[in-house]
Amino acid sequence: MTIFVFAGAQQVPSCFFPSTQQGFTMQMGQPQFHLQTLQYHRTPLRFKFLAIIQPSTPGTNPLPGTIEELKRLQVHVPASSIHILRGSDATTAKVLSGMDECSWVHLACHGVQDESDPLQSGLLLEDGRLQLSAIIQKHIPRGEFAFLAAGMLVAGYKGVIGTMWSIRDNDAPFVADKVYGRLLKNGQPSGVHL
Repeated sequence: MTIFVFAGAQQVPSCFFPSTQQGFTMQMGQPQFHLQTLQYHRTPLRFKFLAIIQPSTPGTNPLPGTIEELKRLQVHVPASSIHILRGSDATTAKVLSGMDECSWVHLACHGVQDESDPLQSGLLLEDGRLQLSAIIQKHIPRGEFAFLAAGMLVAGYKGVIGTMWSIRDNDAPFVADKVYGRLLKNGQPSGVHL
């Protein structure tokens, strides 16, 4: 699974306003989304990009394409802006901490979906599953862009790109290259919509 996470005022759909944030509740086992008004002042952020790269995760099939995926990311994101968590460094605690610090997140790792309890769905990292419930509880303050699913919107990301199916490991570098080639210009968010 490859996950891109982003946003910025220019990428936020017109139906959302700066003082509006998506909320999430559960009702009879079904997720229900609602909007709630939050009072906050957005300050300009320095572009910071978190790359989670898991070529091998205990108990899963290897994802050797993630190495090439990282190389493609580094073409578009300057070294001064990218924070890489790879292999044994990609723990649940470090990923959550990195999400606090970085406005864009790219996840190249396995993920699991729990249809009976969607909040237990998550990303498979070095030390176990980072559950969607933990990401949502964090309420990511700097979240601008993510590549995952609606759950990242609930966590505070303002834009999300994700596949509607599993992506083959050898296709992910190509997709990442095209996505970031379009969204980033000169190492900064371009403001272009996909």
